[in-house]
Amino acid sequence: DQGLLFNSNRNRPSVAQKFSLTDNGAEVVVNVNHFKSKGSGCGAGDDDEQFGQGRCNGTRTRAAEGLAIWLGQTYPELPVIILGDLNAYAMETPITALQQAGYTDLARLVDGVQAYSYEFNGEYGSLDYALANQLGLDALVDVEEWHINADEPGAFDYNDQFPFSSAN
Repeated sequence: DQGLLFNSNRNRPSVAQKFSLTDNGAEVVVNVNHFKSKGSGCGAGDDDEQFGQGRCNGTRTRAAEGLAIWLGQTYPELPVIILGDLNAYAMETPITALQQAGYTDLARLVDGVQAYSYEFNGEYGSLDYALANQLGLDALVDVEEWHINADEPGAFDYNDQFPFSSAN
């Protein structure tokens, strides 16, 4: 559906919550997302096989555009932080669309191009993000990347099989 920007049948619904600081009443909006994965296709015109952005890139890009519009209209005068698994690498169109809408990738602000949120077979990249609008950036006190499971060895896999066992 090209008329719908944020398709919650493909992306998980976006959840926003406004918080107020108890000491001074300052407010901040935290918005959590999980955009459509690259794992299954969305069809011709949506899947990007030409430039390597993967399946459902159009769905993710439109979700980013719709999210930026909705947050800008709903919370125009508040700091906003977007968190979540956006299933797009740093230079792909869903992320660049959010950057063009005025959001800053906080991990890249701190760690530059070396920022990453996962490791797979020795390759590092980002699919998970914290982005702030300009008001959020102005209110920011500190940023720290926490690789909660990106750097774990395979022996700590979360399935029921011990990965180094030769017995069946």
